[in-house]
Amino acid sequence: TLEAAEPGLARGTYLTRELGLYKLTDGTLSVLTSVGPENPREYQDVISSVKALAPLAEASGGSVRRIGAGDGVQMPRVAAMRAATNFAGSDFIGIRRTQASVVRGVGVLPLAIGLFGLLVLLGSIVLAWYFEGRTRAGAA
Repeated sequence: TLEAAEPGLARGTYLTRELGLYKLTDGTLSVLTSVGPENPREYQDVISSVKALAPLAEASGGSVRRIGAGDGVQMPRVAAMRAATNFAGSDFIGIRRTQASVVRGVGVLPLAIGLFGLLVLLGSIVLAWYFEGRTRAGAA
């Protein structure tokens, strides 16, 4: 509950067990508050860099690189690889196949098949025209 501290100012205390963003309300007024350090780690270095992930990627045989347009940066091709010691090269990124899941098949069922779809479309246009004509005739 909120208690009046000064004219126009109310205060309350709520103990939390986890850090995060909380919304507190008394039914009429509400406030968003952040529980945690004033300068969390994720906001200390907001410049995008490949340095943080480079040791992990190199230890697993991968690579960290920037991809995008401009400045001579090219999108590498993606190759599925079974077993290898190196999953990256100058022009490719390898993705390890683990056989964790297997796609057995893909089924496609079209909703409107040729002439049947055309008949449904024309029928809906005729029905709309019919009902529109009846409402205008009834209004006149």
